[in-house]
Amino acid sequence: MKTILEFSDEETPEALAAMNASQWKAVVWDINECLRQRLKYVELPVVATKELEDARDSLFAILDRYGLVLE
Repeated sequence: MKTILEFSDEETPEALAAMNASQWKAVVWDINECLRQRLKYVELPVVATKELEDARDSLFAILDRYGLVLE
């Protein structure tokens, strides 16, 4: 499959976001991995664990709201 995006100006925020989409996905992936690893490998107080779980749940809820999946 081939997709072509055309922008009249490559410096617009939309064009830059489209050109950097894979980097944005990598950032979100890394944030999720950071949260996951802390939850799995770091012994934390119950309150901190709950906060990290809530942050991770929020991350996935936001992705879902925009129709995105992190795979």
